[in-house]
Amino acid sequence: MDLFTTGSDLDLSVNFKNNSQSVFPRDQKIKALRKFARKFYALQTGGHVRGVQPVLSAKVPILKVIDAGSGVECDLSVENRDGISKSAIIRLITSIDERFKKLSFLMKAWAKAHDINSSKDRTLNSLSIILLVAFHLQNRDPPILPPFSEILKDGEDVASVQKSVRKFRNYGSKNTETLGELLVSFLLKLASVEKLWPKGLCASTYLGQWTSKTWATKIASMSVEDFTDRTQNVARAVGKSEVEKIYSRIHFSIQRLSLFMNGEIQESVLNESLFGITNTLHHHPPLTTTTTPMQPRAAQSWLPRPQPVGGQWGGMGTQHQAMGSGQEWADDHPPKRMRVAADGAPGTQGWGTWGPELGGHNQPAKRMRAAEGAPTPPPPPPPGTQGWGNWGPPGWGAEDYRGRRVQQPHGPTYRLG
Repeated sequence: MDLFTTGSDLDLSVNFKNNSQSVFPRDQKIKALRKFARKFYALQTGGHVRGVQPVLSAKVPILKVIDAGSGVECDLSVENRDGISKSAIIRLITSIDERFKKLSFLMKAWAKAHDINSSKDRTLNSLSIILLVAFHLQNRDPPILPPFSEILKDGEDVASVQKSVRKFRNYGSKNTETLGELLVSFLLKLASVEKLWPKGLCASTYLGQWTSKTWATKIASMSVEDFTDRTQNVARAVGKSEVEKIYSRIHFSIQRLSLFMNGEIQESVLNESLFGITNTLHHHPPLTTTTTPMQPRAAQSWLPRPQPVGGQWGGMGTQHQAMGSGQEWADDHPPKRMRVAADGAPGTQGWGTWGPELGGHNQPAKRMRAAEGAPTPPPPPPPGTQGWGNWGPPGWGAEDYRGRRVQQPHGPTYRLG
């Protein structure tokens, strides 16, 4: 497909027959792979290869082996002409619009960084990701790619497809969306259909639209139709629990993109969050806050109002709510301003201390604001005060940085957290 990187594996097909129309039975493929496995086990003993592993129960039986010299992982199959043909067709289709190839690269890198790009681990294989990208581009307004049925109507052989794609060059020229905008809208599209996969939702690149489908009377965890054999689901390996992992990474990525678009994290942090790209000079740049959220062109309709996670996070003149969940976000970003729980006292809800990381030693509180009707706190204590609580006139209190309760004689008690 010409969509490989230096870390990609090598897919090999050993074809014995010159006539591509000849049927090569599955049991014969497995028999041939077992012969290859015996040879590779001998080579493994000699240190030439490692990790020899037959995977014979898969729809396309393969033999996995890693070349000891180069470290390249190889997936060896027998008479996998369908796979060769599909790859050649996708390679030709990528020439219609360069954004297809680039977005496919981005999403494969994203999936690999989040450990959700492995059919053997019951997550998304590369073909599923690439077809989902193509499906997204087919459904932009205006569309960037045509339905594959239009490309394949004169035949599915490489020569026919090569001739057909020439008619669709610059097909999406009226669509001026950037690669970044397509990345954001793609993740949001996936998030919007999370609950619909179990109901039979299926992405069909052949039709270029959503459809409803079951597979052998079974509804899959995710459904992406094979464009050359529409009876097959290329995402069939995705498991029920694994789809939850996939969507946890989708929501985490949308959250990070939202923070970046609102100016709360810098580009280096975003790159590390999405693709595992670490800036060795600046591991975690400080957060920035703007009074006016930064939004790229045509972005207003992309980002739905996020749901809070355990509270709201305030900015200067704005409030940003944390989307999704994930310990990674909390680990990277200690609280900057915390909400005060009023223990049921009326008129006392407000925003608590903000500034240095909560829980630090010798950190005086900088500001506390309560709603109208709450007692007015006194000035902060002198430097050297332990924790964040235990200051103010009778009636004021808090938990200190160790979580211990500090109770004043009278009035409502406040708790940071």
